[in-house]
Amino acid sequence: MQIKGKHGSAFIQIESLGAPNAKQTDSQPVWKEQPVTFEKTKEGWVMTRLQDVAYVKREVALQGLSKRLSELAQNTDPTAQQKAEQKEIIRLLNWLVNDDSRRAPAQNN
Repeated sequence: MQIKGKHGSAFIQIESLGAPNAKQTDSQPVWKEQPVTFEKTKEGWVMTRLQDVAYVKREVALQGLSKRLSELAQNTDPTAQQKAEQKEIIRLLNWLVNDDSRRAPAQNN
């Protein structure tokens, strides 16, 4: 992080679960560094809006991805692009469900 007068900049790391690049074949998260800038105003420090970044709760992501996968599965003659989208959604759902199960505390029966 750097601050000079009323302006500053920083690098943040963002975990991404989006489509992997050609070199990545497993379901590990991808970390991306994103530069941000900010400026001091009368109300306080204001950060510039990040491009192409969104946070979604795990439960919301599971519901949205499941709904989209259901819509795609109803198509009896999917295109290659739709098949690829189905595979990507399944990969993301597997990662979200498996990661969630690792976080759950062990329960005694």
